[in-house]
Amino acid sequence: MIIRNPNREIALIKKVLGQNQPLTRGSLAGLVKSFVTKNRRSILSIARAHATPFYLFDRQSLDANISRFIAAFARLAPKQNIFYAMKSNPYVPVLKTVVRHGLGLDVSSGTELQLAVNAGAKRIVFNGPGKTAAELGLALKHRSKVTVNLDSFAELKTLGSLAAARKQKIRAGVRLVSTTSHGAWNKFGVPLEQIETFWRTASRYQNISLEGIHFHNSWNANAAPYVETIKTIAAFLKRSPRVRRSLKFIDIGGGFWPYRVDGYYPWLLPAGEIVRTAHAAQKTAASFTDRYYLSESVPLASYAREIKQAVDKHLAPLGDYQYYVEPGRSISYPAFHIVMRIADVKGADYGIADAGTNIVGLDTYEYVYHPLINLTHFGTKEITFELFGSLCTPDDVFGHYCYATKMAAGDVIIIPNQGAYTYNTAQPFIKDVAPVLPLPNR
Repeated sequence: MIIRNPNREIALIKKVLGQNQPLTRGSLAGLVKSFVTKNRRSILSIARAHATPFYLFDRQSLDANISRFIAAFARLAPKQNIFYAMKSNPYVPVLKTVVRHGLGLDVSSGTELQLAVNAGAKRIVFNGPGKTAAELGLALKHRSKVTVNLDSFAELKTLGSLAAARKQKIRAGVRLVSTTSHGAWNKFGVPLEQIETFWRTASRYQNISLEGIHFHNSWNANAAPYVETIKTIAAFLKRSPRVRRSLKFIDIGGGFWPYRVDGYYPWLLPAGEIVRTAHAAQKTAASFTDRYYLSESVPLASYAREIKQAVDKHLAPLGDYQYYVEPGRSISYPAFHIVMRIADVKGADYGIADAGTNIVGLDTYEYVYHPLINLTHFGTKEITFELFGSLCTPDDVFGHYCYATKMAAGDVIIIPNQGAYTYNTAQPFIKDVAPVLPLPNR
């Protein structure tokens, strides 16, 4: 036996299994029906003319989503202070669409910085840990457009030395270690208790204008993490007049989860994982109450309203600051859809697609629920059907249910709203990365 104290571990497992977990039950049937009504005919036409699989670039939906975000955050951040986090999807037409709307770009490498410049971005924030001298040198080259959010004292020293040697001035902020996360998230930023020292150190570098504080909390179900961090920053500024007087911007970061477009399977929860693992060990099938749960989130307007209220209450009395936001997936998610065909039906409730999950970076769909839609034999209700990819590996699953009346070889299947962290994480594993085709305006 590998467990030192079985009774303690059994008691712990019982405790986890007995915990009440806050769950968002619901269905995405309304979203699916609306998508099919709007797009079915044009997508089937494209699928007849082109080999599957492919991504569809939906510029019309991206345009509409950018406009929604600008409107939601208008009272907090004007559009020039909205920086699209291009790591969520760096497809050049996506970047150019964002820039055309007047938004800036958020980059986290020299590669992304060059892409942002090439896309015509007028304003760029450079985030991320471990920036190299070459990357910081590139930021200096484009200093009229770039604000560097420094991640450490070492980055400050490197940028300060480069700027002095080149006799070039650049604007900067400093990233704060997240006050609402822990563990691996602590790799980012400078601890709050060191920010005043950081400010004093930065003052020695005459070519660096340190003007901002940046923080970032990811995967936020609501505005609470932003509000908590805003309170923390306000309390710090009250006791640090040096920082308060020279501060010009506060970068709130991103992490706004799209509302009611995806979900997760029960086995992603601690209790579900225990049950599934136990059944797998016994070679039996686990049974769960619900097929999936909807991802916890709130509408964009709710994030914006509560953040603005916190800013007005805690930060506005301390100074006339500008506020930046860095949306990623909340902008890009409707920009791409994934289209494939059923290559083989191998049983009544399972089959093989002509795509592999390398189209998104492998095992995403084993845990994250996105609706599968059969455009050939569309149905308004989901049927149980496990759709595997065609990679020569078992960890190649697209989903366990499909909106369909039946499933047959050759049927066109679409997974909508796949514009975030799919195209950019795809890899040529066994199969080539799929091409991108345009979806005409409807």
